[in-house]
Amino acid sequence: MFWIGRSYLKIVKNAQKGIGFLEKASRKGDKSATFYLASEYESGSPIIKRDIKRSLEYYQRAVEQGDSYAYQFIRRIYYLGKGVPRDVTKARECFELARGWGKYWLGVMYSKGEGVPLDYKKVHKYFLEAVRLGLNRDKAYIAIRDLYLSVKIDRDNDYIHYGDSDGSSLFLL
Repeated sequence: MFWIGRSYLKIVKNAQKGIGFLEKASRKGDKSATFYLASEYESGSPIIKRDIKRSLEYYQRAVEQGDSYAYQFIRRIYYLGKGVPRDVTKARECFELARGWGKYWLGVMYSKGEGVPLDYKKVHKYFLEAVRLGLNRDKAYIAIRDLYLSVKIDRDNDYIHYGDSDGSSLFLL
């Protein structure tokens, strides 16, 4: 049903039938159809009106159907304030539940102290988790490199120097 619904939307340009097939597939547990509906409502198109509230509902349903990737889209909506008031707390909660990108963005939030306390230990932890999960490898490696350069992380001795060059500020990993 997913492919039939998608074909009605993209080829035939019949939103009513396309959404009907996709919603039926979604109700039967097809997380691809659910995610597709969420993304269509998030972005909008000439035949589907943009509706962030419905988009969030479908992303949440996709999560309930086992699609943890959908957390990343919920997070983006709240983090950017895309059609809803910006809410870094909700975004952080989604980051914590997501894999890969979620771990990377948790590192970003902790590196900026955005909605969480500034914490270089957690920055390092979350960037490494992103690398270990095999996602965001390039971005996470660059972020770790920048972290090493900016706050003087000593990987061999498992600590971070920050602040004074005499080592008076020390942060254990």
